[in-house]
Amino acid sequence: MRNILSIIVIYLSIAFSGTDGTVRGKVVDETGQPMASAQVFIKETGQGTMADLDGNYILLNIPIGKHDVHCMVIGYKESIVKDVEIVMDQTIWLNFSMEVSAVQGDAVTVTSERQMVEKDVTAKKVTMSSESIQSLPIRSASDLYSLQSGVVRVESKAQGIPGHEERGLEEIHVRGGRAGEIAYMIDGMYIRNPIYGGIGSGTRLNLFAISEWDWQPGGFSAEYGDAMSALSNYHTSTGKSEYVYKTKYETSSLGEAIGSDYDRLRNYHDTNIGFGGPVPAFSNLTFWFSGQKTDKTYRVLEFDDKTYNPNSSTWDPLNNSSQRVERWDDVAGFRGFGFDNTTDYFTKLTWKPLNKVRANLSYWVVQNHRKIFDPDFLYWDDGQNELFRDTERIALEVNHSVNDKTFYTVRFSRFDQGQFQGVRWDDSDKDGYPDWFEWRHPAGDVYPFALTEESRFSDPNNSDVVPYEYINGRIEYTNKDSKSGWYYGADPGNYNWSDTEPFLDENFNELYDQGEPFLDANNDGSWDGPVLVEKAIIKDGSYWLTPEMYENYQNYTGYVKNWMDLFSDNPNEYFGGGFGFFGSDNSFHRDYYYLGYNESRAFGGSDIYFSSSSAITNEIRIDATSQLTSKWKLRVGLDYKRHLLEYYEVQSPWSENPFVQEFAEAWDDYNGDQEWSQNVTEPYQDLGDGIWNDGEIFMDIDKDGVRDEDEIYIDEGNGIWDAAEPFVDCGYDDSNNPICQGDNGWQNSFGNGTWDANESFTDCGYDDSGNLICENEVGWLSSYGNGSWDPQEIFEDWNGNGVWDPLLSEPYDDANDNSKWDVGREPYDLSGYIQNTFEVPWMVINAGLRFDYTNFKTRLWANPEYEISPYLPYYYNDAIDNGTWDQLSTDNNGEWDFYDENGNGVLDEGEPFEQFEDRIDDDVYTYGEPFVDAIEPIGTDAGIANAQVLFTDTESLLRLSPRIGFSHVITDQATFTFNYGVYYQNPVFMNIYVNTNNLGDPFNLFQTDNALVGNPSMTPARTESYEYSINIQMNRHIAFNLGTWVKNMDQLTSTQKYRSGTQDYWVMRNYDFGRAQGIDFMVQTRGLPVNINLQYTWSEAKSNQEYAWSKVGNVEVDAPAEEYLMSYDRTHDASISLSTFLPYGVLMSVTHLYQTGAPYTPLERAAPGSNQIIESEFRNSVRMPDYNKTDMSLSKYLQFGDMKISLGLNIYNLFDRRNTIDIYRLTGSATNPGDYYQQFVGLPSVVGGTFVPGVTTDVEFSESYYDSPWNESSAREINAFIRFDFK
Repeated sequence: MRNILSIIVIYLSIAFSGTDGTVRGKVVDETGQPMASAQVFIKETGQGTMADLDGNYILLNIPIGKHDVHCMVIGYKESIVKDVEIVMDQTIWLNFSMEVSAVQGDAVTVTSERQMVEKDVTAKKVTMSSESIQSLPIRSASDLYSLQSGVVRVESKAQGIPGHEERGLEEIHVRGGRAGEIAYMIDGMYIRNPIYGGIGSGTRLNLFAISEWDWQPGGFSAEYGDAMSALSNYHTSTGKSEYVYKTKYETSSLGEAIGSDYDRLRNYHDTNIGFGGPVPAFSNLTFWFSGQKTDKTYRVLEFDDKTYNPNSSTWDPLNNSSQRVERWDDVAGFRGFGFDNTTDYFTKLTWKPLNKVRANLSYWVVQNHRKIFDPDFLYWDDGQNELFRDTERIALEVNHSVNDKTFYTVRFSRFDQGQFQGVRWDDSDKDGYPDWFEWRHPAGDVYPFALTEESRFSDPNNSDVVPYEYINGRIEYTNKDSKSGWYYGADPGNYNWSDTEPFLDENFNELYDQGEPFLDANNDGSWDGPVLVEKAIIKDGSYWLTPEMYENYQNYTGYVKNWMDLFSDNPNEYFGGGFGFFGSDNSFHRDYYYLGYNESRAFGGSDIYFSSSSAITNEIRIDATSQLTSKWKLRVGLDYKRHLLEYYEVQSPWSENPFVQEFAEAWDDYNGDQEWSQNVTEPYQDLGDGIWNDGEIFMDIDKDGVRDEDEIYIDEGNGIWDAAEPFVDCGYDDSNNPICQGDNGWQNSFGNGTWDANESFTDCGYDDSGNLICENEVGWLSSYGNGSWDPQEIFEDWNGNGVWDPLLSEPYDDANDNSKWDVGREPYDLSGYIQNTFEVPWMVINAGLRFDYTNFKTRLWANPEYEISPYLPYYYNDAIDNGTWDQLSTDNNGEWDFYDENGNGVLDEGEPFEQFEDRIDDDVYTYGEPFVDAIEPIGTDAGIANAQVLFTDTESLLRLSPRIGFSHVITDQATFTFNYGVYYQNPVFMNIYVNTNNLGDPFNLFQTDNALVGNPSMTPARTESYEYSINIQMNRHIAFNLGTWVKNMDQLTSTQKYRSGTQDYWVMRNYDFGRAQGIDFMVQTRGLPVNINLQYTWSEAKSNQEYAWSKVGNVEVDAPAEEYLMSYDRTHDASISLSTFLPYGVLMSVTHLYQTGAPYTPLERAAPGSNQIIESEFRNSVRMPDYNKTDMSLSKYLQFGDMKISLGLNIYNLFDRRNTIDIYRLTGSATNPGDYYQQFVGLPSVVGGTFVPGVTTDVEFSESYYDSPWNESSAREINAFIRFDFK
């Protein structure tokens, strides 16, 4: 505890994704002579080796953590070096000088102290032990990133990636790279979300589960790929030979007790527990279990003191501007919004059956439930989205040392990340009509609400008001929703009414009621109602709306709420003469206060998102390491990942063409059950004889038991589909002579294709065995027929082949190209590497090569040469109707051709032919008539007849990444390092697959809002990085390093606008580029009264776009792309951590973070005095105020035998500084929008305000409209904690 920060090891290193380290050195006697056969070993792990003839030894494959290293030689004192800290894939040099023993059993024990400058490492790396992590004032492991210089965590709503916060994702940038470029790992295995990239609220690992954390902001070796900015690897805790128990509880209750409203509303409660040790009755088997449960308010904001208070003696909103606020703005000071509740558990079993074999089996579960803050839902959030993120991971690791020089590790993990985002099903007034239903359906058309469509809704908070309409002078209650099919009293979900048995709605309530007449089609004695085709999701004890139930919250704003609330008493008095809060006698009425503002805050409807996704990643990894010589270590490995990605998201479901993203393969849902079916039957109308026959079912409206003339009935058929009876079609030839089908010279054009009364026909029917039989066939009886021609029974020709099909499969778009329908996508990655480490006395060289192979397993648009055409679809006329584009030998020969399918040399009906212009109008091609010289023409025009889209399979991607680094040893305490590498990263799968399930129907795809198409032909983004550094340990207590780095980035994901016909759409593509450069400086101390760790980074980050989707929906500018400063650029970035002991043994830890303000593009007046606001042509040319934040932890521990109790305080934002997160771009202020916007604030003209048309602008907003505390960071937080540790 005395040197807390000495545990934080920051050094230059080659980073692997392994979980082991190396100890090597030399054993000599007191005279310096090498001691061959000296035994060097670690008792705890059972690992050991013997020194060679030169006294050199190497211990490989040592688990990370602290270990005691022993050296024994007969006749010499045993030498023990305690607490040797093993770091991931780092070599620790440890030399022994043996003393002659006078007494058997003598031992010399010393405590290890790491060198602050390592000689065999080549790139910057941060390693933090569990003790260091748990001593810092942080709330979760993700806070560790913010303490590293060169790391930018974006919290801005205006500058952040849209949808990131709503999806629970963190936006973290490292050294000028984009978000999502970090490789997140646990025990060397990936945990990044493959759909979105990055991590978030669903991937929290509890603090007690972390034994060590490695962070490397670039320069990682060939062992690691699919990332361009940084590597983060959590090493998990392992049970030891002794039982350990610890728990910690942290709460905001202390801050609340001392009078902080902020801490009261924050309601923070965090509980950690961890315990482990040997498993009873099982030798060599240990366990570890830990968990963390955190409940808190999502955000607490401090508002101004302008509130609605009509009971105040000074209440006078006409003359007091501070009182001109909306009626619901009645709370001053702090207000809490949303919630963020997370629980995670981690457990691990460790088994060591042999000294050379160890195995770990771990299981990790995370459950996160949150509702964020959204200014649109400032006063009402019942219809706001809630987010669930659930994670489950099981991992197995087996490590085997083949001999002292070689070992290998096999790892397997199954990582399941689920997410659901939706709006909760509520029935606020418990009247059986859910809120969404009452928002959608009106309660009558009562003046004045019929004037505005958005005002016509029922009251979800009043059980006496239910949906109804006036129709033909009567009230008809609304009990059925036409969009979702849900009806009053039904279980939540979507319903299909197409096969509902008809009934007589006697009370006009749209529902069948017991006793009402109905047509019992299946004669089962009960009414068959609608079918539930999609059950509403159940989570957290509630149902959740389907997308068909969403209502646009923008239609239910405060403007409408004023009308509805005030209407309930006497609308004619208080609205008859216009807006305002005056009665008919022109007197003031405080109960009907209304100023006519339209601030667009939500008071009804639903939020934007409905989303459900599942990402399952199965990964197997094999790594092998061998010390081939004393100077050459070789490491090789393979990593295979296979994903199952299921994703469905609808944005603004109420829109006419909502933006839908789905990975499931598109299919034709013939039967409307919203599930893909392999065996369906085309429905048909089973025709009877056209008259009611005794025994046929009818609707007995008057309930007299007798069918009356106007009562509908079921004209029963024979139970099977019947084709039309054969007949002879007759007509007149070109000479107007009668002619019939079968006569010489007959042409189909002579007839009319239908049976006429004078035409002969063949009467058909069914014999006594139910077999179809026709006139003149053996066994025919006239009683089998009906003596009249029977038409073909009507059927739904789902597949358009003109034939009734009793059994067919719903067609689908085989996006995965595997000849089966899939609910998701199944890409896979295969990577491998070879990494060499060469060590000579004055230099260490790390050199490696990596390959990455990716197959997205899908298909893409193609051009006529079957080359990929990701930006433009080609359509062909599938004249032969075989699902493929046929380039026939007769095409493009200068002659008119047809496809002679039966080889008879004659064009028969139904055979494809080259399209021609029939100028003679004789339905026959005549020489000289223009024609298309192709049986199946192809082009980019969707209007081609029988149009089908041309596809080809996507190609696999293979990339090679060279990496090299060296460390030149200047002195024993100084090195110069250099690192170079090429790094590739695949596009996130959302950008690959978005809307590609609908590529077979481009026309409808392009109709959606901001139509966006993924691109499986995109290549990985690429970064080329250089890094230099000098590292010096000045003495035992102080070390520093100074380095510089450069990153060139290209092939970044972007979007481009294209056009097909008259439709615009956007396609993902490789286009963006950027560069970043910086200087790093670090100082660390240990063993001093005050220990300090200081990191500083100067950097510059430029690119032509900030994130992949940033251009979607914007106006395309036809100009060369130019680099500009990114919004996540921070010129100066510094963090400092210090720790010291205060009097009475109180440990104080302090962290401070400083960053230059974020750049932004300002707004400005078009000209001095102009009332027109424009955006500056200089992008991101101005910066927000700088960011400063200080956190402090105070703790005191008391020892009671084997138990230690710690009491302490964590104070976040110690100086209560409200840092700027967002600004008004006209002023650069987080609180002051500027005079231009203030002109819309005040007293509207309808209640006495001044308004001169053409001169002034009428007021729209209250005095509190621009009170935006969400533009600033949180207030000071005070938490108390207590912790118990027991061994």
